[in-house]
Amino acid sequence: MVRFYKGLLVSSERNRERQCSSELFYVLTEHLSISGEELFVQPTGISGLITFKLATLDPVDISLRLSSFLKTKEENYLIETKRVVPIQIVVNTDIELIAKTALELFGSRQGTWRISIRKRHHTIDREALIDSIASKIDQPVDLETFDWDVRIEIIGPRTGISVLPPGADVRPLSPASKP
Repeated sequence: MVRFYKGLLVSSERNRERQCSSELFYVLTEHLSISGEELFVQPTGISGLITFKLATLDPVDISLRLSSFLKTKEENYLIETKRVVPIQIVVNTDIELIAKTALELFGSRQGTWRISIRKRHHTIDREALIDSIASKIDQPVDLETFDWDVRIEIIGPRTGISVLPPGADVRPLSPASKP
């Protein structure tokens, strides 16, 4: 059974979810001063993927704060964590429902945009999904230097959707690649 919630979708190496959740929980609580009572670590049922379910906090804000924190530190605080993606809404995996929800989230935002889709354990038609969203957004598309990323994370029967500014998708750097 896939468990997927609004919050932070976190990827790690397979079978390293416990270590990943521990280090991220530590950084969020000790360095970003987020109450541990706000964070609920939930396995998704897929190896290498966990969810940090947030009680009341905005996942995009948390992700941007995390990104900012990591850029200012010499040490690599997140060794097991490969990626952190904020998820604003979770819906059933259905093209019409995903498109409707993504368009509602995008709202009246202005600027360039792109759609990013990650599919896991589902055969949904990627092109049909992109077309159902892109045909209704009347703003210029820019795949490289966008103002908004319509992020769709499909995990079996559940799909997480977010509209993210650049930098909200956190990819911790290895010590060798830090400036």
